[in-house]
Amino acid sequence: MDPDNCLLASNLVSKAYISQGSQALARRRRLIKSLLSQRKLPVEGWDEASIELFIQDAALMDSNNFIDNVGVGEREARVASPLVYRRHYGLAHGIGRSGDVAAEQPKAAGSSLLAKLTNLLVADALSAAGFEDLGAVTVLPLATGMALTVTLLALKATRPAGARYVIWPRIDQKTCLKAIISAGLEAVVVANKLEGDQLRTDEDQIKAEISRLGPENVVCVVTTTSCFAPRAADRVVEVAKLCAAENVGHIVNNAYGVQSAALCKLITSAWRKGRVDAVVQSTDKNFMMNESRLVWNDDLKQRLIQQIAAQELGIAEEVMASRLKELQLLLPDLIPKMSSMKPTLLARLAADAPGLAAKLVTLKAIFPAANAGVMVARRPALVLVDDLEAIRDASHRLRKLLPDVDIDRMVEEHPSMLDVDSFELALAEAKRLMPNLDITNALNTNPSIIFSCQRGSQLIPYDEVPTSAPGI
Repeated sequence: MDPDNCLLASNLVSKAYISQGSQALARRRRLIKSLLSQRKLPVEGWDEASIELFIQDAALMDSNNFIDNVGVGEREARVASPLVYRRHYGLAHGIGRSGDVAAEQPKAAGSSLLAKLTNLLVADALSAAGFEDLGAVTVLPLATGMALTVTLLALKATRPAGARYVIWPRIDQKTCLKAIISAGLEAVVVANKLEGDQLRTDEDQIKAEISRLGPENVVCVVTTTSCFAPRAADRVVEVAKLCAAENVGHIVNNAYGVQSAALCKLITSAWRKGRVDAVVQSTDKNFMMNESRLVWNDDLKQRLIQQIAAQELGIAEEVMASRLKELQLLLPDLIPKMSSMKPTLLARLAADAPGLAAKLVTLKAIFPAANAGVMVARRPALVLVDDLEAIRDASHRLRKLLPDVDIDRMVEEHPSMLDVDSFELALAEAKRLMPNLDITNALNTNPSIIFSCQRGSQLIPYDEVPTSAPGI
């Protein structure tokens, strides 16, 4: 139902009712428009109806779903089973063309669109996980081992004709070894060395093997980041530097490492300082894990975050632990969230306890009836700006805008309204959708009516760290 059809429908059903329905449809269309224009994961996830609407619309753009059209040719999609057709929303063409998995399908505009968006959204997810300076990202319809195989084959094609060796720091898991053999290459296994209670990369032995075999005969070194104890992640930065110096390829097997911000940071450092030709990771391991089956509690998460935060500040873990205790005393309401916070944010909060305390006092002075600790726990970025005058100005604007509303209580529960420009747009949108709405009464009794109109792109994510006060 597009706007023209809704207009025609208003001749059949009350115009007011059709208008309400049309606005609901327009809201979903705006979601799709935002996705296509921003090409990033939405701040708030879509409901299933919106997801299915978009996929079904895309499927109807493929030639096998055209009305009054029977295509002929080798690339025509055919689905014999209605059950299979429904299961896949009629998307039957697949992706890619003529051996190029990223190419567009001439007869499948919808499938091609979904494939391109998938690559873009996964790239955005990888950035959110901690990767920086990402290059091209491609989602392959393959398991991790097969993805390694095709990556090895692609890299082999760029190497000298006689290159057939893959230097592989040992890991006791068969997938990577099978991938090397399946690519028609020969694995040269390098034993790891024991350091303390961990097995670590032997860079000297890798260098010796490259020298023995000749760099021109080596396709690449395959390092591994995500692995089981007692083997530690490979020293990918040092190996990347070595590969750059020896002009040898380097593939990082990061199978389920996207879940670790520390590993994402490590790989980013590797391709910044040396050579990394490709990083392979798994979608099912990183994006579809059943959390109820993970032996991973909040205490372990917080210990890992504490270690990374200590590295961010360049201090010992014991010092970081002491600072976190100070932070917990200042912000007890933040404690339940610490196990899921980004280490960078936690490090900034813990860096200056006296300064944080002073800002809490200032916030309390600006909002006397509010619980400043709860407010900051809901939006830590409030105390990470250098100057709180913008918050004071926002307070004055809100009190003038809504004289009959308990602003202190409202800001405590909804700190996002301190972005007054965005909040005013939400008020205007609510009035447009519901002309008879009593704004004051709605905010006092059911504020979600107003805040649901606030645009996602105008909201600051929970763990964003702003550098200036405007648009808090």
